[in-house]
Amino acid sequence: MAIELRWVASSSASCFHLAAEICAGRDPVESRVAQAVAEPIVALAREIDTGQLPVEPFWQHLLPLSAGIENNTQLAELVLQKTIGSGIRAETLTPLLAGRFSDLEIAYRRALPNLADELALRAGPLRSHWEARGPGLLAAIARMTDDRLVVERADVNLVQPAVGGGGVTHLPYNSVTIEAVAANPNEQLPEPVRLGWLLSQLNLDLPVFSETIPRDRLPLVAGLAMVPLVLTAAEQVGWVGAVDAALIATAIDWWRLPVTPAAETAEVIERWFNGYGASKPDFGVALTALDRLV
Repeated sequence: MAIELRWVASSSASCFHLAAEICAGRDPVESRVAQAVAEPIVALAREIDTGQLPVEPFWQHLLPLSAGIENNTQLAELVLQKTIGSGIRAETLTPLLAGRFSDLEIAYRRALPNLADELALRAGPLRSHWEARGPGLLAAIARMTDDRLVVERADVNLVQPAVGGGGVTHLPYNSVTIEAVAANPNEQLPEPVRLGWLLSQLNLDLPVFSETIPRDRLPLVAGLAMVPLVLTAAEQVGWVGAVDAALIATAIDWWRLPVTPAAETAEVIERWFNGYGASKPDFGVALTALDRLV
């Protein structure tokens, strides 16, 4: 089945993606840029802390929303609405957050004045590689699972590399964010495969698949479930070699799924996937079984 993708090269999303990575304790690949934005990132983190905002949901909403909203006051209003709701507290915090957003973006764009042109260039290879084999990869996943698993349309938010290869799925927004790296940093796992893995998760929040899984666990369970499926589909289209527990462990680690040790989890995932392939239950049932396993 065909999927309609809207490719969005976003300097704003690039800026906030870098901030999120730094706030999560990850080392950025460009120390010069990191130094240029260090002070406004600290100020934003302080505002989040002082305002007693839920940190993880804050970034989960800010990243996808920033790709489509240029006005920082509107962006702050919507992020606050999604995280703490409306009211006097949100009204008070809106101008403070909007100011921190603007300060961060100004510093980021000063450090990368040609970012828009660079992103446009970086987007080309990933998009062309995806268009060559990506639809086949998603079609293979649909054949292995359920046609309803593959979304009809989605946004792909392309951002400047912050950590040399990374991506996030935004289930409520039917969008993904992926770093537009110039070359594959891991030859075992080309970046278009990461993109397929991100896109393959977007419909897993449908009740038919996940109504029995707690909302706070769904991102992890969805991410783990799609690793062996995406790798198997990628093997079928010639993007990766033979799929085994070692490759699954590499994907878990490289795609930054928060489980340790990766090798032990990979063995569990491989057994779950083999069991699914042998009995082919409803995919929602299989997803619930995986939730219990992990």
